[in-house]
Amino acid sequence: MTSKWKETSKQLPECNAQHESDYLLCATMGLDAPFVAWFNCKKDKWIAALAGTSNDAVAVTHWQELPEMPA
Repeated sequence: MTSKWKETSKQLPECNAQHESDYLLCATMGLDAPFVAWFNCKKDKWIAALAGTSNDAVAVTHWQELPEMPA
């Protein structure tokens, strides 16, 4: 599966009935590496999926779906 980066200013991910997206590969300007986060549609904010972090919003400028896990 090949995924392309989507700009958050042009497209946001779809959310489930709990108003949450799937985990996504995300990027922000100024960081050298992507990170995993999810989007809360009800609160209109991105939450980083990092161990030991709070549910504070993070800045996301681009996102794409995570690649499939190896078989």
